[in-house]
Amino acid sequence: MIRPFLMGAWGYGFPYGILSHLDWVSNTGYQYLHFHYNPAHMLAVSFFFTTTFALALHGSLILSSTNPAKGETVKTPEHEDTYFRDTIGYSIGTLGIHRLGLFLALSAGFWSAVCIVISGPFWTQGWPEWWGWWLNLPVWR
Repeated sequence: MIRPFLMGAWGYGFPYGILSHLDWVSNTGYQYLHFHYNPAHMLAVSFFFTTTFALALHGSLILSSTNPAKGETVKTPEHEDTYFRDTIGYSIGTLGIHRLGLFLALSAGFWSAVCIVISGPFWTQGWPEWWGWWLNLPVWR
């Protein structure tokens, strides 16, 4: 609702349905050339991958601790925390990993929305042209 309002026509909004929505996102990306150069898109994709990685590590830890070898006991969350403190020096804890996953997932969704909203109303050229500010820095002169 925000992007069509800023663009001035309801036709700029995305359609309902999974495949039609994906087609719309793809077409919008082609319209602004090399959508992966959009800085908000870069952040969104990074947050999506980080969410997947963090929660996959969490899931593997849970599976490894609750599926012991024959004759061993099931490990407790304290054992998991100790493992991470000994290995990397910090453990986020049992509740903390879920809070981190929620933060990362919400951040991915937020930056995805920003990515679509700024393409058109606020930036009308191709995204590679946006990076021209980099060449105008005093260090390159």
